[in-house]
Amino acid sequence: MKLSLRLAALTAATVALVGAGAPAALADPNVPLYDVVYYSDASRTVEVGRNYGVCYGGWNTPIWAGSSQYTTGEQTAYYSSEHVGWCTADGTVYF
Repeated sequence: MKLSLRLAALTAATVALVGAGAPAALADPNVPLYDVVYYSDASRTVEVGRNYGVCYGGWNTPIWAGSSQYTTGEQTAYYSSEHVGWCTADGTVYF
C-alpha cells in the first residue's frame, strides 16, 4: 500500500509541474524559426549553403517550425542555426 501511495503522490506532483508550465506556453504562441547555414570551414566566415526554416500548422492546429527538405548550395560539417523569424497564427514573420 505504501508503494501505491508514493506512486499517487509522484503522479500528482508531476501533473502539477506540467500544468504549471502550460500557461507560460500558451502566453506566447509564436515559435522561433531558424535557418541552418553551412560554411566552407571552421572559421564560419564564408557561407556555402543554407537549409531554410519552414512554418507548419495554423488554422486551429498547433504551430511548429521545421526545415525544408531541400538545401541550397553545399552541406558541410561546419554549420550554425540562424534565427530568421517567427511562426505565428497569422503566418510567418521574417526579420
